[in-house]
Amino acid sequence: MTSFNQSNQKVSGNQYNAGEDINIGSVQNTESLAKVLNMILVEISHLTEAGKLNKKISKEVEDKVKKVVAQSQNATPDKKSTASLLTEAKSLIEGISSATTLITLLSQATEAVKRLF
Repeated sequence: MTSFNQSNQKVSGNQYNAGEDINIGSVQNTESLAKVLNMILVEISHLTEAGKLNKKISKEVEDKVKKVVAQSQNATPDKKSTASLLTEAKSLIEGISSATTLITLLSQATEAVKRLF
C-alpha cells in the first residue's frame, strides 16, 4: 500500500483516507478475495458519501465489483471476464484524484484474480 507524508497538510472539512486497512497482498484464496472485495465496496460507499465520487459512477463501479464477488464464489470462476470487470471499474474512476487509492486497490484486485482463478 502506498503511503504519503501528510504532516504539513491543511484540510478544510472532512478528510477521508481510503484503503488504509485493505491488504490485497494477503489474499491467498477466493474466500479472502471476496472479503477484500467487500471491503472495497465499503470504500466506494465512503467516497460517495463524502462527495468524492459521483453517485452514477459509484453505482457502476459497485455493480462491477459485486459481479466479481459473485464470480469469486463460483466453483469455477471466469478469470477473463472477472479481470475485465475490475479493469472496467478502474477505468471508470481513472482521473478522479480523490479515488487514487481505490484505483490502486482495483488494480491489485485484478492481479489477485489473475493469480487465483
